[in-house]
Amino acid sequence: MSRTALFEAIEAKLNTISGLLVKLGKLDIDEPIKPVAGAAPLSVDHTRTSKRTQSRVLEFNVQVLSDSLLQMEETVELVKAAMLDDPTWGALATDTELRSEEWLFFHPVFPQDGTNLRYAITY
Repeated sequence: MSRTALFEAIEAKLNTISGLLVKLGKLDIDEPIKPVAGAAPLSVDHTRTSKRTQSRVLEFNVQVLSDSLLQMEETVELVKAAMLDDPTWGALATDTELRSEEWLFFHPVFPQDGTNLRYAITY
């Protein structure tokens, strides 16, 4: 299983949310179209479960930005539902878990309201 297939599945799933601009990789915070979601891998943890079996956990961040708190909150709920809709990503993974949710209000770098959603995808 390749991580590329997982990245493509995540991008495709997020693109099903109406009115959401999706970008894999770093978001351009000056992007005028809102709401916007950036999805990017953070790390991969390799764990050997036996001599022949190895599992990996992909830490993945989805950042949602919006100029409106209410619009952002609605979009965050849609993103969370989409990301956990099929936790196996069509048999590409064994599980998906929402690990944390970080709000970006009053953040010096992000002038928009925002949320970081950190997921762990085991494959």
